[in-house]
Amino acid sequence: MAGKFKCPACEEFKLEIKKSLDLGSDERSDEVAIQCVKCENCEFYGVTIYEESRRGARDSFYHFGYEASKEQFEILYNDIVNGKINKKEDYYDANQKLFNVIFKP
Repeated sequence: MAGKFKCPACEEFKLEIKKSLDLGSDERSDEVAIQCVKCENCEFYGVTIYEESRRGARDSFYHFGYEASKEQFEILYNDIVNGKINKKEDYYDANQKLFNVIFKP
């Protein structure tokens, strides 16, 4: 899947998931994952959240993210590797500009 996500900064399909951790389910979603992403074109760093629900008549998903500094990216990456993730809200500021993750099939 490398190179299949659109970078919100340079708009190239070079945004890659570098590390991801499944956080299980919550009150809204059957699957929740936190991901650290990096653009191979422009050095954009971000934190993305993937949520999928199989409740109701149809499956649905929501994949969104926030820009992160290189330091925030590295903290999340290391916490995923070391299994130190408690809650996804610890890794992004909800006041930051939100972007939708766009996949190119």
